[in-house]
Amino acid sequence: MSQLPDNLVQGTADWRGIIRSNNHKTFFVIAVFILIYVALGVLVDMYMASQHYPQATPGELFQGLITLKIFPLATLIMLGVAGISLLVTFSFHDRLMLLGTEYREITAETAKDTTEQQLYNVVEEMKLLPACISCQKFI
Repeated sequence: MSQLPDNLVQGTADWRGIIRSNNHKTFFVIAVFILIYVALGVLVDMYMASQHYPQATPGELFQGLITLKIFPLATLIMLGVAGISLLVTFSFHDRLMLLGTEYREITAETAKDTTEQQLYNVVEEMKLLPACISCQKFI
């Protein structure tokens, strides 16, 4: 007999645990995304500051940016770009996912061939599956 994955308990998925895990992963990805943009902004700021202060070491430039003795303009712009990018992505995620694909709704009436009819039947059976499983408990 095969071992069950950790998130399965006697054939039922621990969906709350899966959602919690997905939320943690999403937070991590968003944090890394923002950190990459901020790091790029800091590098640009350090380059721009090195033009004004050619005698300063990279460590001194970085300390000046962190302590705000040098205004981090590029860092703030990159932070704004990252925020707007995340806002657009979350606001239009459904449209963005379908933007690069050719799609159409398949119904019983619009299925053009047997493959599309099979797809429609499989989806309809999947919709009925939860009801069938709960009925088996009483049989």
